[in-house]
Amino acid sequence: MEHAETPFALRRNRGAAYGALSWALVVAWVLLIWLVSAHTGAEVDNDLGIVTQLKRALYDFAFPIMGSGVDVSAVGHFFEYFVLGALLANALASHFDLSAALPLSVALASAYGVLDEFHQFYVPGRSCDPLDWAVDTAAVVLAAVLCAFVFRSPSEKSTSK
Repeated sequence: MEHAETPFALRRNRGAAYGALSWALVVAWVLLIWLVSAHTGAEVDNDLGIVTQLKRALYDFAFPIMGSGVDVSAVGHFFEYFVLGALLANALASHFDLSAALPLSVALASAYGVLDEFHQFYVPGRSCDPLDWAVDTAAVVLAAVLCAFVFRSPSEKSTSK
């Protein structure tokens, strides 16, 4: 009787280098979020290189649809935390079964969202906004749902068709 490896076993077999890279990406992304949050609102709007360019491009896209005064920062929060959720889910799945890795990734990334909002409270031109945290958490949950689908074994995918 042939036994197919589970997605968890396949990820564990990728080796220590894969695990180290997965965690390095998580740490790099967390630091990027922290660094962006450490800048004033004016710096994010005018002097933060690619972050400013991305925010302007998003505004230019949203303006014709939603009109002036549109705040695109929620989209930035969503993107930041969607990526964090996916990176965390991938890294944790190297150590835990998917049924444990996904809720743990949601909990950790959501907790980091709280810490990030607390951090922003002390940055001039920034604020602590519970709605930003809600957007962060929604993004992480969506990333976990997507990872649950992507990480399923081939046999699980074929039975769901």
